[in-house]
Amino acid sequence: MSDLKSALLSLIQTDPDIRNALRAVLSGGETSEAPAPDTDTSELESRCKRAESALDEAQETIFAQEQRLSALRQQCGRLQEVLAPYARLETVYGKYLELPEDVRDVCGTFLNEFSPLSFAITGAEETTLLRLHEMIRTQGTQMDVQTLGTLNELFDFFFDLYLVGHPDFRRIVTHEGDKYDPDLHELTPDSLPEGRISKVMIAGFCDDLTGRQRKSFVRLG
Repeated sequence: MSDLKSALLSLIQTDPDIRNALRAVLSGGETSEAPAPDTDTSELESRCKRAESALDEAQETIFAQEQRLSALRQQCGRLQEVLAPYARLETVYGKYLELPEDVRDVCGTFLNEFSPLSFAITGAEETTLLRLHEMIRTQGTQMDVQTLGTLNELFDFFFDLYLVGHPDFRRIVTHEGDKYDPDLHELTPDSLPEGRISKVMIAGFCDDLTGRQRKSFVRLG
């Protein structure tokens, strides 16, 4: 028996006014006279036990619901992780289909655009990365900003897919405002003879296992 219940029963047995008030509340009516001090409290104790039992069951139910909610949140998180790459693929694939026809004709020589899945499979190959990088290196200065941005987004997505099976590959991180480094950067034909990087046409990448690399293609000045 809990300390709280012991104290309550003690008060009920010794204080007629409290006992009378409690009986009125539990019975739903009012008691005008206090029962005798030796009144049997077994019924009240039984009600207390039933109330405690109901409270325990309610707490168990709440705990079970909290556990179920936590499990559902975890499942939702895992589902989002699974669907995130596909959602990104849908976005990139949609942008690719909006590219100018002449650009898609060139990309069509190394990409299968029949479906998003075939698009991703053919994109996540080293030969595709090399050809897409070369395409931007040779034609990027003639492209409009939106086309160049879409091709860079394609390259980033394909590179991330390729990394899953080739962790030794990494990007050559390059930002506008960086100092020109001939070991890491290749200049566009219209670059100024000096200055800092003013435009990153496409960031390079390298294979730490073999040392092979493709420099970042940048405009200087």
